[in-house]
Amino acid sequence: MQIKIAESGAEIARCFRVMVQLRPNLTEDTFVPRIRELQRGGYELAFLDDAGEVRAVAGFRMSDMLSRGRHIYNRFGLECKSLRVPRFPAGRSNLIIFKRLLR
Repeated sequence: MQIKIAESGAEIARCFRVMVQLRPNLTEDTFVPRIRELQRGGYELAFLDDAGEVRAVAGFRMSDMLSRGRHIYNRFGLECKSLRVPRFPAGRSNLIIFKRLLR
C-alpha cells in the first residue's frame, strides 16, 4: 500500500472511480482538466494505492495562517466501499493518508 499525490493525468484519472461516489456530478471527460485547474490554485489530490487499485482519495490544500499556523485544509476524504482494504475498518484508509501527509 502506498499513498501518492496524483500528479500525472493518468494518476488523476485513476482517482475518478472513487471521487465520483462523493461528487456524482463529475464526468470522466472533464475530471482531469478540472483537477488540473484546481491544482493551479494549490489543491492536491492524494490517493491510497493498494496493488494497483485506488482505495481512497483525499483532496486537500496546505495552508499557513497567523491564527492556525501551517495546516492541512481537508476538502474531503472518501473511501471506496466496494474497494475497501479488508484489513482496515471503514474510514481508516483516509486516516492513514492524512497521518502520512502530515509527516
